[in-house]
Amino acid sequence: MNNSSGNKNIVISLIILLAILAFFTIYNSYIEKEEKLKQQITNNTYLISQWIKGSFESSNYLLESIVNDVSPSELVYPTLDIKQHEVRTKYLIERKNIIKNAVLIGLFDKNCIATHTNSIVGFDLSNREFCQETKKLDSQHKSYISNSYIANTSQINVTQTYKFKADNANEFIGFVAVAINLYFFNKWLNKINTNTSSIIYILDSQLHLLANKSEQNLIYSKIEDHILKKFIESEKSSLIYRKKSPFNDDIYIFNALKIDGLPFIIVFGESIHEWLKEWYRYLFFVVVILIIISILGYNLIKNYKQIIIQKQQLEEISITDNLTKLYNRNKLDEVLETNLKILNRFHHPFGIILIDVDYFKKVNDIYGHQMGDKVLIKIANILKSNSRDTDTVGRWGGEEFMVICSETNKDGILTLAETLREQIASFPFNIGKQKTASFGVATYKKDEKIDDIIKRADDALYNAKEKGRNRVEYL
Repeated sequence: MNNSSGNKNIVISLIILLAILAFFTIYNSYIEKEEKLKQQITNNTYLISQWIKGSFESSNYLLESIVNDVSPSELVYPTLDIKQHEVRTKYLIERKNIIKNAVLIGLFDKNCIATHTNSIVGFDLSNREFCQETKKLDSQHKSYISNSYIANTSQINVTQTYKFKADNANEFIGFVAVAINLYFFNKWLNKINTNTSSIIYILDSQLHLLANKSEQNLIYSKIEDHILKKFIESEKSSLIYRKKSPFNDDIYIFNALKIDGLPFIIVFGESIHEWLKEWYRYLFFVVVILIIISILGYNLIKNYKQIIIQKQQLEEISITDNLTKLYNRNKLDEVLETNLKILNRFHHPFGIILIDVDYFKKVNDIYGHQMGDKVLIKIANILKSNSRDTDTVGRWGGEEFMVICSETNKDGILTLAETLREQIASFPFNIGKQKTASFGVATYKKDEKIDDIIKRADDALYNAKEKGRNRVEYL
């Protein structure tokens, strides 16, 4: 009798224990899944922002190349040389065709008069926002992207500008501008695989709807949302919030993200109703809580690994140059600071090599930017494969590269630089005349700052260029 009662108590205790365990498992499941959903939404929003940012960075590079190719003396209306004007206009149209979704392109003088364009020459745009804002740009900021607007063609456009460099930093002499049709936002959103209930839309800073994965007929209507309005006015770069969808009656968890340097906000949302369906299944099957715990454990491990992988991928993207797959400038700055700290503490010397591809602009002009990109990729591979494992190789910008050499002295770093120079000079690029590169080398001197050693390497590179290129100079 006592044994039976004791066994019963044990069973009841186990049932109560399992019930408590099931309760906490279900509760924790709710919290975990909500956090997972927030992380997933945040990651998706970030990836979309990088797609958009990358697109405008590409067009910005092209505008910069136009500014480098065009002499400010050509910014004259009416033209004094009709033949040269026709040649320059044809050149602009060719560049416009490189930029997907570009509809208009033009050169403008200091008064915002169109001197060259695929539209109406002589048109005065001095009252336009992008003209006024471009004039305000300081020496550190050369480009501007306007707010969205409805063009005469009923398209939703933005204008991206890049100003010409003047001898006087405070002088404004003109700019190049391209009008971009934002319809490609919708194309991109429609290619993203999401849940059927997911909501993705893109707004401008005035809360105009620029793109929406589902409600196409509402494009450029204004979204009345006081949360988003306060978010835009705030200093925050992102915001996660729960709210009724502006497009249906479901409650959603949203992540709003401002795209750095661009007048756009991405909003990504997942329906709570859809998300809770799975949690209700856990609640329904509470009688088999041990199975649920096993499944939950498996899912948590799997989801955790996915989050770690996504985080690693995002970290890799943030430090990698998209074209050459070398480290980007942000990573190089970080490595330089690390080497300086190691030197100050352990007195381990280091140096840097700056490499600039000789006459690279001619490659782009003669063979096109795609061939230019291939040349940069091949040079990046040469630098990487011929450097030591302890060296850090990265793209400094444009056709410039940097190699950071740890644990080295003057003789060692000059030997490496000469090896790299010879490898590039002897490589068969198959684009006519053999390609070469110039090298500027510097090793750390006592009490120097990072900017100082970079300046010396840059000066050495300048000397190499002045002395005929395809050589190594040390300062």
